[in-house]
Amino acid sequence: MNNKYTLIFLFALVSFCTQIFSQSSKRIEDTGFLPSARGANDGNIVLKHDSRVFSIIDKHISTNQDKFPGWRVQIFFGSGASASGDAERVKNAFLNAYGLDMGCYIIYEAPYYKVRAGDFRTRAESLKFKEKISKDFSNSWIVEDMITYPNE
Repeated sequence: MNNKYTLIFLFALVSFCTQIFSQSSKRIEDTGFLPSARGANDGNIVLKHDSRVFSIIDKHISTNQDKFPGWRVQIFFGSGASASGDAERVKNAFLNAYGLDMGCYIIYEAPYYKVRAGDFRTRAESLKFKEKISKDFSNSWIVEDMITYPNE
């Protein structure tokens, strides 16, 4: 019976130690909102947290750093065995007709291939562009999308 309590105690101790050592810390500078309450050792705050928190934050930043909400014109939507090749052909036709400066993107969201053109900040800009290309791409429509920053 005594061995049972010893094992439980050891298990609890190992769990506690594992939890302590799996945390990391990062320094954050004091903003100085309460200068009268500052002492000789004040000014640094140490946050203790799971080490995976910063990896999640870094992943979010790297995924979203070059994009923001905007509009594009979708010129192709398809699925099936030939959809990948069809999307490539539509993209090349668009780039030949309207130049390489206009962004054109193939997006795959299983099982659909989509070809979207442009990086427009407003819906009005995308509508104007849709009208411009409507003779070549009559089945196009505007969609909200995450767009890249313009090269201005």
